[in-house]
Amino acid sequence: INSSILLRPTNHFIYGGIKLMKLDFSDVKETKLVAEGEQSLTIIGAKEARSANGTAMLVIDMNNEEGGFVRDNICLEGPGAFRAQQFIKALDIPEDVFASMEASDLIGMQPKAIIEHEEYNGEERAKVKKYVA
Repeated sequence: INSSILLRPTNHFIYGGIKLMKLDFSDVKETKLVAEGEQSLTIIGAKEARSANGTAMLVIDMNNEEGGFVRDNICLEGPGAFRAQQFIKALDIPEDVFASMEASDLIGMQPKAIIEHEEYNGEERAKVKKYVA
């Protein structure tokens, strides 16, 4: 037993004097992809972010009824902002109302989107091709 790692009843490890949380991945299931084609989705996560070049965007995590997952990065400014317009129309929200919302207000909303699969870093992933109203 390494004496520098001690399991505490608080579900934390102490390692080198630093408190670390004990992680349990026993209930984690492999992520399924949202199937290709038009899909009804539910937003399960949303946050504001900046792209690598500094563009304001939303990072949107969505599931379909079968438990498939897709993440979309939606630019809010610049040439990619047309996707934000598609997204707003798919949610049937007036643009001025959307502009006054917090990202977390989107959780639970249900856009429709056309999904396609692509290879990324050697793995297949689902990608939003287009949002549909």
